[in-house]
Amino acid sequence: MKTFKEIAEEDFKGAKGLAAIEMWNLAGQHLQQACEKQLKGWLEENNKLDIALAQTHNLRKLLRAIGGYEEDFYKTIALVENYYFDTRYPGDDYIELDKKDIEEAIEFYDDLVKFLSDKSEAKVKNYEQQNQNG
Repeated sequence: MKTFKEIAEEDFKGAKGLAAIEMWNLAGQHLQQACEKQLKGWLEENNKLDIALAQTHNLRKLLRAIGGYEEDFYKTIALVENYYFDTRYPGDDYIELDKKDIEEAIEFYDDLVKFLSDKSEAKVKNYEQQNQNG
């Protein structure tokens, strides 16, 4: 069975492929999904993924459950969060993404993966230090 992170990487590859053929809204949907699965993957690996978090599509809620982020990071994830629903359905909230939006979302995804990796490395270092001292 694949992990959240493995599926996130597939979504990310799909987003890049869709961007290559200028399908901006579809690329945005896949980028939102890639971010969501990366967050859920980290939470699952750290035994923090409860039922409510597993069922949400709210990236800000998932990020808050992880903590330790900069305010600008939180603001950017709020933009990407809207790509899943607001690019899919007509109505007052509908948005059309463009190349710049997708380039920024791809950069954010890379930053998110690094942020989560750094959080995991810091946790391991903290654990090792505690075991050396006690």
